[in-house]
Amino acid sequence: MDVLLSGAVDLDRSDPAHLYVQLYRALREAILLGTLKAGDRIPPSRSAAADLGVSRKTVLAAFDQLAGEGFLESRRGSGVHVANWRRQIEAGPSNTPLARPAFVLKPAGRWAGLLPEGRPDDATALPRALRPGLPDLRLFPKQIWGRLLRRANDRLSAHERGYAYMSGHPDLKQVLCSHLAERRLVNVEPGRIVVVSTAQGALDLCARLLLEPGDRVWIEEPGYRGARAAFLFAGAELVAVPVDEDGMNFARFTDQPPPKIIYVTPSHQYPMGSALSLERRRGLLDYAASVGAAIIEDDYDSEFQFEGRPIAAMQGLRPDAPVIYLGTLSKTVAPSLRLGYLAAPASLAPALEQLQNNTGQAVATDVQIAAAAFLEDGHYATHLRRSQRLYAGRRDALIAGLEQHLGPVLIPSRPVGGVQLAARIKTEMPDVEAVRHLYEAGVETRALSDLCCGPPCRNGLLLGFAAWSETEIEKAVRIMAQCLA
Repeated sequence: MDVLLSGAVDLDRSDPAHLYVQLYRALREAILLGTLKAGDRIPPSRSAAADLGVSRKTVLAAFDQLAGEGFLESRRGSGVHVANWRRQIEAGPSNTPLARPAFVLKPAGRWAGLLPEGRPDDATALPRALRPGLPDLRLFPKQIWGRLLRRANDRLSAHERGYAYMSGHPDLKQVLCSHLAERRLVNVEPGRIVVVSTAQGALDLCARLLLEPGDRVWIEEPGYRGARAAFLFAGAELVAVPVDEDGMNFARFTDQPPPKIIYVTPSHQYPMGSALSLERRRGLLDYAASVGAAIIEDDYDSEFQFEGRPIAAMQGLRPDAPVIYLGTLSKTVAPSLRLGYLAAPASLAPALEQLQNNTGQAVATDVQIAAAAFLEDGHYATHLRRSQRLYAGRRDALIAGLEQHLGPVLIPSRPVGGVQLAARIKTEMPDVEAVRHLYEAGVETRALSDLCCGPPCRNGLLLGFAAWSETEIEKAVRIMAQCLA
């Protein structure tokens, strides 16, 4: 005897889902719950269509989907039946919820304390003023980029639409070499550039390739948590090197066991904004060469320099510099491009390229070709000039507002460039508590203590200014004054 489908199916004509999708889902759930049992005969498609008030085509589409997934089977001479599928749950009332598994899958134990080291949980939430680390996404030249992307896609060859150029399209590598040589005095050839989806991905590649568990890594204190996470994930032992007004102050650490990697943000130290002095740059290069350490130079936002030209990269200070140079378009154009790159010494480039090919960190080929044209045709330089003028004014507006309304509470730094600034808290209020109060009031900041490996650490706030207009900055500062003063 055929089962009556109308008793197991409730179709909603106002639901945007197609009727056959609703029918498929309802029958599948009825089978999973045991309302329709193994061996039950399903009525013919014409009868089912009349019973449900739908077309026979709708019923056949749902039946075909269920048969393809093994929930229904055809028997010669006796029609369609519910299959005795091997994972069937014992029959129960139609309102019995699907049984929960007796176990819950969990990450390996070693990740318990490591995953929180990465990006904050709220990073994907709608940003509030003054979230640090963002350029002004409203300045994104979407018409120019759209045109370049369409042109790149139209010109892609069949070869380029395949798995060619996983580690970087030749056009982009060549343009990056010219750009880095002119703007950053980086000494590199196209074969030593690896294009990656993000600078964080480049850090992960370097950590995987260079580190054995237990190897020492020098990091800045306070410093970038993403780098900290990449090195910890690779099993490194972190050595926190303090930062002052001249950048990483490493002199007293050179008598200790040497590191395998030295991670530094020399142009605009993250998060304090100071620049590594020329004397320390040379000293760090000499020390790294003497102990066989690799320097990872993260040049994340050096293109924005408000006074004078951008400071030249460490990588170009000596021809044999043991430096892996990291760059990205996330801070200068938009994070959504998912486009970063690294320039490696000749001895490391082939291995980094091979590792990148095996980790899936490839960037879409048409995006790479569009980015090459964006740089080569001068659009990138134009975008930088426009952004830099605005960001310099916004930095000054934020500093002036903090000094006027929060002088007794905060001492802001004055970075020579970048997209954010640090401000020291003069009172006894912990920065983590201040961040919480401000977020509840509508202002998003970052605690400097959250960027340290451990005590003692800075008590202060990291404030973004690049992404926010002067009007938005003024409003945010007034909210801060109400919360903190």
